[in-house]
Amino acid sequence: FKKDGNAYLHSLEIKAQRLGIRDHVIFDNRYVSLEELCGYIGAADVYLTPYINEAQIVSGTLAYAMGAGKAIVSTPYWYAKEMLKDDRGRFFAFNDAAELAVRVNELLDDPVQRTAPLFTASSKVGRPALGARRGSAMSTICCSLSPRCSRKGPNIFTFSS
Repeated sequence: FKKDGNAYLHSLEIKAQRLGIRDHVIFDNRYVSLEELCGYIGAADVYLTPYINEAQIVSGTLAYAMGAGKAIVSTPYWYAKEMLKDDRGRFFAFNDAAELAVRVNELLDDPVQRTAPLFTASSKVGRPALGARRGSAMSTICCSLSPRCSRKGPNIFTFSS
């Protein structure tokens, strides 16, 4: 797998170069800590799960993105279909880059739709959805995972180096 994964990564780097976007893309070929993963998900405007196999039965990062109230675009693999039903996310067909671009651009062009999951996604899976409280709760969880993080007050967190 590692050999195939490295070949795939290299092909993506070449494609990014060919498309003239290499300076705008970061390829980070490593596993990251949960703390760092929460940081990446928290920084995302739109979260993508473009799995190519319908039989994908779990995605931890999809669950984290839902918990963070992120706008989500995904292929319709089994787990995503269950988690994102009832308008909790947007789908695009397997191997359809054009449709993926349409779905992402719809969200990037419409801040109301892009931020709607902050207020709706979690309420549809049985938890109250209050945007500010939700963000605070997610920040508290992520901060608790980092020994470098300390809470200085409501919604005020600092990280030591």
